[in-house]
Amino acid sequence: MERPDLLGAWQSASACTPGPQRPGQTTPFTLTWTAATDPQTPSAKIVYEVFVSTTSGGEDFSKPSWTTVLRRGPALRTPGSPRHGTFYFVVRALDGAGNLDANRV
Repeated sequence: MERPDLLGAWQSASACTPGPQRPGQTTPFTLTWTAATDPQTPSAKIVYEVFVSTTSGGEDFSKPSWTTVLRRGPALRTPGSPRHGTFYFVVRALDGAGNLDANRV
């Protein structure tokens, strides 16, 4: 079985907190990407593993930050981050046979 293919991968990653972030306020991110394809696994059965890091290349690929399947498209709204800053995200697709996309960006 082939690994799933993340065709084009990222579409966008955005966060919006109106005004300065106040103590206790969190900022969620909305991530979107191109859906993976696999000849053996229906799109609705492909699982996406999402990794986040505060440094480029610092993702821990041994455990995803979040996992999701397609509901209304390849997207995820993360829980709110308690701080502003730069965040790096990687999305990998996992097909029904357990093949994991090797995407690192």
